[in-house]
Amino acid sequence: MNSKLIFLITVPLVALSLDAQAASDGITRQIPVTADFIEGSVGSGGTAGGIEYRINLTVANNFIELCGAVAYSNVRLKIQYRNFLRDSAFVINGKKVVKDLRYWNTVNRRAWKSAKANCRSTGIKANTKIKDIDIAWSKRTYRY
Repeated sequence: MNSKLIFLITVPLVALSLDAQAASDGITRQIPVTADFIEGSVGSGGTAGGIEYRINLTVANNFIELCGAVAYSNVRLKIQYRNFLRDSAFVINGKKVVKDLRYWNTVNRRAWKSAKANCRSTGIKANTKIKDIDIAWSKRTYRY
């Protein structure tokens, strides 16, 4: 992805409890996907399909968090999509701050209005000057 992403940093007022699995994945909370989220897709509409995603940056406990949700257009290839997300990363100021995007909540692509996004801390303080933000999508080949 060569273009730079611009995000609106918001502070959601929702705090939801997480199960033990989510906590072990580094997920700090889950928030509703709203119009503030950036939407995008990776892949084609061909037989391999692709992914649709919604992401947003928020601030919690004085750290920037990346919240995300993903939907797969070809559910039969879910393992390959998850491997693609595992090998991708979120980048702030040229540094990979969140490696492995599999923590993004999997949702039905026809139900974005009721979807929830999982959040994880980037480890970057909220007052840090951000020059650029990007996603380093995996360049590996995945067989199906």
